[in-house]
Amino acid sequence: MYYRKDVPCLKRKYKKLKKILDIARGFTQEVTFLGITPVDESKTMPIPWRTDLYYMEKNVALYNDALEKFCAENAVAFIPIYDLITKDDLPDGLHPNPEGHAKIAEKVLERSIREEDSERLARNAITELGRTYGRKQN
Repeated sequence: MYYRKDVPCLKRKYKKLKKILDIARGFTQEVTFLGITPVDESKTMPIPWRTDLYYMEKNVALYNDALEKFCAENAVAFIPIYDLITKDDLPDGLHPNPEGHAKIAEKVLERSIREEDSERLARNAITELGRTYGRKQN
């Protein structure tokens, strides 16, 4: 999701998403797409290892909007994660650290667990995530 220009080519990405969705639906009808995390532009404009490429917040917003629209049009579950992740969770400005990944996992579990088992399974999963990542649980 890097860019050479100010505005990304969403039409081409939309076609690629459709292809990915078609492949996934060849295995299961229960497909879920995750939104995109924020970026820390102070570390991604430009990308240190390729100074002609940038990761920009305004493009993340465009992609998240397009992805959510794509999911609605194709009857696919969409889990927004943009507001879960802070700059503290992005040590390189782009990729979540273990704490960021734990936040995403909690959100995915929260949305994917069946109604009848949700409370018990969520509590166990969050406790296990806490043990794994050293976070205290309430």
